[in-house]
Amino acid sequence: DAQVSDIISSYPSVLVCRPQKTLLPKIEFFQSAGFSTVDIAKVLSSGGSLLTRSLETQIVPSLNALRDLFTSYQDLVCPIKRCPGILTRRFQSLMLANIEFLRKVGVPEPNILNLLKSQPRLLVRPCDVLKESVEELEKMGLNPQDGCFARCLWRMASIDKKIWREKMALYERWGCSENEVLIAFKK
Repeated sequence: DAQVSDIISSYPSVLVCRPQKTLLPKIEFFQSAGFSTVDIAKVLSSGGSLLTRSLETQIVPSLNALRDLFTSYQDLVCPIKRCPGILTRRFQSLMLANIEFLRKVGVPEPNILNLLKSQPRLLVRPCDVLKESVEELEKMGLNPQDGCFARCLWRMASIDKKIWREKMALYERWGCSENEVLIAFKK
């Protein structure tokens, strides 16, 4: 009941959808894709807009693209449960472009996939935002092939640039060198 209430309050347009034509096919699709009932409830209640999206042009192609990246069901479901919006058109336009960008700069595939599982929202940000964060980390001396690069990328991209500069200035006023800040940042 609580999940239904959440969906309706966030996406009232779901009330005018035809259950047999719009809602049921999506639920059946997730079941056929191997999602458990609990996972389906979690995905649909936290990403209610999926109920109003096209199954054929958005959800199925996006899920297939994720299947190409992950080998296990658990790995596939993890980013979807964290960010159901990755099953929309935005997934293909932004996330795949960002993944390709990270590959080009040298971030190892396992690190990209771990980032996708743990922080999928990072990879649906505009490409220029991600690129700017990568460039900033490289200026700080971080190597994209380093294991902590993906974690640092998430931290840097999740903070407003103005706030980031203010924090760096504060650390410097406390007497920390840029290298000391970088070491702490890697942890």
